[in-house]
Amino acid sequence: MAFVTSPEPAATETDGEAKPARKRRTRGRRGASRADESTGADLDEGLDVPALADEVPEAVIAPPQAPKAPKRPEKVKIPESQVARIVIRRGHPELQIVGKTVAPILLFGSVDGLRESRRVGSEIERATQAGVQIYSTLVDLTCPLPPDDRVYDTLDQRLQTLLTANPTGYIIPRIVFAPAPGWREQYPNEVNHYADGTTDDPSISSDRFWNEAEIALQALIEHIERTAYGERVIGYHLERGEWFHPVDGGYDRSYANREAFRQWLRVKYKGSEVALRGAWYDGAVQFFTAEVPPIQTSPRGDVAFYQPRHERQYIDFLEYTSDVTADRLIALARKVKNSSKNGALVSVCYGYTFDFAHNFSGHLALGRLLASPFIDILAGPPSYKDRVAGGSGAFPCPVDSIGLHGKLWITEDDTRSHLASEQGEDYNPRMPDASATEQAHRRTMGASLAHQTGVGYMDLWGEGWLDADDIWKRVGDFRERCEAAIKVRKAPAPEVVVLVDERSLCHVQRGVSFMKRLLHGQRDAALRTGASIGFYLQSDLTAKNFPTNAKLYVFMTPYRLQADQRSAIKEKLQNGGKTLVWTYAAGVCDERGGSEDTALDLVGMTLQHQAWGAETGSKVSDGRHPLTDRLTQRSIGVSERLNPTYYIDADEAGVKVLAEYAASGLPSIATRAFGGWTSIFIGEPTLAPDLLRGLCRAAAVHLYTDSAEDYCWVNHGWLTLHVTRDGRKTIHLPHGCGLYDLAENRLAASDDATEYRTTARAGQTLSYFVGTPEEMRKLALPGTDKKSLQARAAVIQTELAEVPIEPDPPAIEMANALGDVGETEAVEATMAIDGDAAASGAPKRRRRRGGRGRRRPASGETEGAQPTDGLAEDAGD
Repeated sequence: MAFVTSPEPAATETDGEAKPARKRRTRGRRGASRADESTGADLDEGLDVPALADEVPEAVIAPPQAPKAPKRPEKVKIPESQVARIVIRRGHPELQIVGKTVAPILLFGSVDGLRESRRVGSEIERATQAGVQIYSTLVDLTCPLPPDDRVYDTLDQRLQTLLTANPTGYIIPRIVFAPAPGWREQYPNEVNHYADGTTDDPSISSDRFWNEAEIALQALIEHIERTAYGERVIGYHLERGEWFHPVDGGYDRSYANREAFRQWLRVKYKGSEVALRGAWYDGAVQFFTAEVPPIQTSPRGDVAFYQPRHERQYIDFLEYTSDVTADRLIALARKVKNSSKNGALVSVCYGYTFDFAHNFSGHLALGRLLASPFIDILAGPPSYKDRVAGGSGAFPCPVDSIGLHGKLWITEDDTRSHLASEQGEDYNPRMPDASATEQAHRRTMGASLAHQTGVGYMDLWGEGWLDADDIWKRVGDFRERCEAAIKVRKAPAPEVVVLVDERSLCHVQRGVSFMKRLLHGQRDAALRTGASIGFYLQSDLTAKNFPTNAKLYVFMTPYRLQADQRSAIKEKLQNGGKTLVWTYAAGVCDERGGSEDTALDLVGMTLQHQAWGAETGSKVSDGRHPLTDRLTQRSIGVSERLNPTYYIDADEAGVKVLAEYAASGLPSIATRAFGGWTSIFIGEPTLAPDLLRGLCRAAAVHLYTDSAEDYCWVNHGWLTLHVTRDGRKTIHLPHGCGLYDLAENRLAASDDATEYRTTARAGQTLSYFVGTPEEMRKLALPGTDKKSLQARAAVIQTELAEVPIEPDPPAIEMANALGDVGETEAVEATMAIDGDAAASGAPKRRRRRGGRGRRRPASGETEGAQPTDGLAEDAGD
């Protein structure tokens, strides 16, 4: 039976756009020589070649047996002699080497040639002076191995190159699994097959290839342990093009993938074809006839989800695609642990939940990897979606989930610095000058401090991207701050928790553009609220150490709510004055494909279906609530036909309607207060930055910024702003906290200040620590001893007294100044000037120049005279 039923066009990156040429971003393979170009005889000569998929009769395929569930979770016993390990202290993972906690910072460089080796050697010398002791480079692992030991020559040479530059350093080689010469031709059924007829690497579901990979991996580890440099190798990063399926390829339709999918179905439906037929609404389907579904090249633009019965095969295949990827990684990681006698760390690239807008990427099983004891480190680059100056450069994953499960996240900062060649990819542009490089690096450093992660600095091509003293001076300062923070940090306690659900995303059929809005659109919107935010998987609700002391919980994609998650929400979140926000279609999808139950027990309000074909897009009906008081008479969301959509039953007691659908007039946003918690339902599928800020105000969350303009990371006292446009910036300080400028190493605002103002340009990164004088001293920040702080506070007071006061710009000028931010944000800013003052009757506020901390009013002074909306007042400059 043929495994491809009919030719199909591949998926496109965006709805309606022409198909781009296939370009797979494989950072794990850059700088490495291809295995197919290496010397050596064809290793597969004389071996039996299986028939092509078209020629394999189904009857000869033995039905796979469902694996037995383990009685208890697997555990890894860490030997006392292990050089490096991840330990958990104060709710955070820590990297220890020879019993000493170190900052998780490393350098990666390609040493593919002599020139590259010299450049990376120079970078290692600079990194060593900055206190960075961990290095990495690419190593191709040919699978299956050739019959002699020459395969290790390149490995030995490359690792020795790193240690020549620093003999006392430590290495985590980046192992790239590559098929032996001729393997693809020998086993055509085992490689990726796409609908357009093209083929690619060995399929992730090919047991034939990955069994050979495990054998080769074990042999490589055993070889390394026999070498003189073996004691310097502390772990292995497992690489295969970052383990994702590219959007332009579509589904893998290979024979190997089809058979693995059928095995997965057997396990899921417990060997019952009756259950399979009922779920797929297909009375003829059997486990040995189930096919990989044809990819939908033109998703129905007015329907959000796959039909619960007729399209269940799509949901199953999408879940399978991520499950098989995660399980393959776990199997390889287990092999590393067993081969090293649990003495080596295991690192993988995975979990790009927010960055992929196609749900067949294979990256929607992060929770599966986080539950595995064999994986220690997860890694990935800053978001390629927006890493230019003034862009978010955000984490691609729900980053706080990683630490919650005792794993370490390392951001692989592969910024193409000003030292790189002119050539480069559109998604990773070259920085134009040293200043732009500095601001991009500081953006990553600030995000890392706020979320307590590691950073890997990458010279992907060995071009000398990082070969400069000023770069490593900054990295050295960053390392010292990381190690100081590790000593005093507390358990994670964000004020806002944003939750994304992996399984819910497998139900979405609407296409790439809609997924972009759901994922990196809402992630970046959250980063512009100016609040302390933690990003988690929805499945983390059941974890024992899930943070339950936040003020606001935003369910970003709550379409599928499993029973254990529902119980955890009721037990952990519906109390303590918390605010829970439900977006769009809470609980409408279940494991069988669909449900009419819209989680009434969780939302606390009755939701009704709008008429089929109704439009989203809302308008504020009550502008007096903190959620909407900055949005009066303004629209919310996008006006578009979408099915299904829901409205709130406004007749229920306690329900307060705040907005209505513009087209139908039915309630779209409402809130209801219960005894110990508050529920907010928003019928729109995505949340804009200003609406998220309104939710924060409704939940009494502290906002450090004045508007949804700049990207902000703030947690554990570390505050970083990456500026999107030139102008004056105001930072609002919590009571009793001062502000320390990390770039200038000085106190910027004393602990009696209410706010701090400064001027910044687009693309600039502002880095601060917000805390008490005692917290600053514990971090050993320069000039924070009591005497120095008192002297600096006196200087700040003197400077404040000398700053002239100027009138505010007219509101119309303010709206024009914020025109490129977005209409809603501009209105929010102008309302901050006129609306609040008019409502309170307070005199018109004034701004101060000079970028100084505003002190708290002394006894007898009025708080109302102090400006509180600095950006709205200052942006007119």
